[in-house]
Amino acid sequence: MPVVSPNQAMTFHFADSQVPNSAHDAGWAAFVAEYSANSTIVSTTFVCTE
Repeated sequence: MPVVSPNQAMTFHFADSQVPNSAHDAGWAAFVAEYSANSTIVSTTFVCTE
């Protein structure tokens, strides 16, 4: 049975190492700004998928 929380979420973000940071456009910056303004990161885990 899944665990449900009213105030926590788990997200997965995939970043291709071949995409340079300069490719992040204004839309990406707006998304990151909104996400950061409305989120508190409790913990981070990095997983290599290569």
